[in-house]
Amino acid sequence: MKKKYVKYIILVLILIAVCIGIFILYKHFYDESKTHLIISPNTELECHSLNCKSITINSYTRSEFDVYIKNEFIGNYNLKRYDNKWYIYDYDYKFIEHGDNMIAIDKSSKAKVIEYTTSEFNNDDDAILEDILKDNDITSNTKTISQKIELDFDSDNQNEILYIASNIMANDDSDKVYSFVYFKDDEDIEFVEKIISSKGSELSINRYTLNSIIDLNDDDKYEVVLSSNNIDDCHSIYKLSFGKYKAIKSCE
Repeated sequence: MKKKYVKYIILVLILIAVCIGIFILYKHFYDESKTHLIISPNTELECHSLNCKSITINSYTRSEFDVYIKNEFIGNYNLKRYDNKWYIYDYDYKFIEHGDNMIAIDKSSKAKVIEYTTSEFNNDDDAILEDILKDNDITSNTKTISQKIELDFDSDNQNEILYIASNIMANDDSDKVYSFVYFKDDEDIEFVEKIISSKGSELSINRYTLNSIIDLNDDDKYEVVLSSNNIDDCHSIYKLSFGKYKAIKSCE
């Protein structure tokens, strides 16, 4: 009888050890997939693979970040938020005021920021936008935002084109304002964001610009980070899924 109890105890101990091992492995891989993402002026995210949530830590005094300003890598720094603004500082604790358009990813993460260049709309690009405006009964011919990025977003060895266009704050006679973010793959046009509103509502709608392009989970398919320059300044992130960009973190 005692031998039987001993066998049960050994079995229980083995099961406990297995559970502890599984938990340790899970925590290891969970931590490995974790990314802290800071976007100026006030976005602070913790992402696991492509799942992101807002957090508030404010100070990363013991964590090194890869810091990019205006899409250029400037080095590894610590970060601290003061008076609702992020500051970077070096090993001598010398604060560096960076201005706007900063993105920082913790150095231990596998995520990376992708370099890109913007170009002007050409005649073909203008024709695509004109067709979109016509389909939506918008008569404005003035663009206050026009960004065009050609890049291989999905690693298929062919460049796709990301367009961002808006007439918000334009001084024209149109009775409608718009903010469009759309994606051209071959001849197909897919909208990432499509906002149309009446003139006079400019301060209550999102006016999108490109903040950065990143690869959060190291799969060579790029996520797009947009800034919204409305009264509730925020950032949204979109992932590529079956040829379409879908929000994983939105501006509400």
